[in-house]
Amino acid sequence: MRLRLSTDDERTSHIEDLVIRLADLSVLAGRWTPEEARSLSRAAIDAGLPEPGRFFFTAEDDAGPVGAIYLGMAHPDGFFPGAAWVHDVVVFPSRRGQGLGRALMAAVEQEVLARGGTGLALNVMTANEPAMRLYAAAGYAAVTQTMIKQF
Repeated sequence: MRLRLSTDDERTSHIEDLVIRLADLSVLAGRWTPEEARSLSRAAIDAGLPEPGRFFFTAEDDAGPVGAIYLGMAHPDGFFPGAAWVHDVVVFPSRRGQGLGRALMAAVEQEVLARGGTGLALNVMTANEPAMRLYAAAGYAAVTQTMIKQF
């Protein structure tokens, strides 16, 4: 598995896919209503673009593109000094179920080390069970938890 900087077209495609996935997961998690999800997702993503120290990568293996990662070399709120931040990571639907998620995360970790990072942090919605399993299996541990009671 190798990472390369995404082309402009790939970056645009990654962002559009991210807007949809964030909106869908946020509705599933009860964060946003279906009516507002797409516009709130777009606004949240656009607020962080472009920013120095953030990169879009395309992950590839010998068979071609595997997935994409949106990586920042710092936590967006300044927590965890030295740790990079995964804003988004995805294995493309056509490549899922092949055990590539762990390899992609290992490639990201190597990229962070090569850029001088000392760790890798991320946020995952508990409704995203496949991602929760992937990160737990890759050695990530929860350090904070957001809880909500809706009424």
